[in-house]
Amino acid sequence: MKSKRAKPTHALAPIPKALPGPDARRVLGRARGDQALFPVPPPVAGLPRAYATTLREIKKRISNARISAVLAANAAMVLLYWDIGQIILSRQREEGWAPR
Repeated sequence: MKSKRAKPTHALAPIPKALPGPDARRVLGRARGDQALFPVPPPVAGLPRAYATTLREIKKRISNARISAVLAANAAMVLLYWDIGQIILSRQREEGWAPR
């Protein structure tokens, strides 16, 4: 069953008067007379039923993947440091390096 998507609407907001000189600010949005148009997300009623659930699932998967990436990177760094320590210990034994 396909649901109809609501088209984004635009909210009208008064255009602030720009100050002359270096303090002048750019006005965002498209001007329409003395008001600017700003895009507004569609109302919740226009979204598919499972949209919120699907969005939560996607966000959870992204969060889990980020955590997995951090843990994998941490494990790789610990192994790297351990390997560097082994190289140094090996050189100390073979070549007579001694800690001072």
